[in-house]
Amino acid sequence: MLLIYEETDNFNHLQYNYSFEAKLILSKEEIQNFYKEIIKYIKEYGVKVSRSFKRERIYQGRTLFANLIYRGKTLCILFPLDANDPEFTKYRFIDMSQYKKYSETPSLIKVSSNRKVKYVIEILEKLFISNNVSNQNLTVKSEKIKKKSKLTLIKEGLIKKNN
Repeated sequence: MLLIYEETDNFNHLQYNYSFEAKLILSKEEIQNFYKEIIKYIKEYGVKVSRSFKRERIYQGRTLFANLIYRGKTLCILFPLDANDPEFTKYRFIDMSQYKKYSETPSLIKVSSNRKVKYVIEILEKLFISNNVSNQNLTVKSEKIKKKSKLTLIKEGLIKKNN
């Protein structure tokens, strides 16, 4: 049997590197609502949130409480907890400790439902209490996520082209 291959230009497709903000803007409205609920809870405590290209850090001073990331189209949150700790077995963490970049925050939860959002808020509350962060009951405006096209995000530098 003889196979004949035609030369095609399939290897020249552009690949893109999406930032956290770009993935958030392009995500479904349900996932955006999960994000808004978590961020609103965090900001009520007066805890800081800083965004880099690939993640958001939740911290106060030098204490890191969590990292928000996207894995594919799924919003995930990483906690600095032991995934095998019996106190947290209810939450069914995914253990990411074998990866070097997750060494500070090895316990991952995929935020895919309202129940998972409640779990994330419970865990954050436990972390805040253990680090003596009191609820300041700050009034927080709901964060608005503007719809933008992929082309606009590329022009703004939130999506980078890979060669």
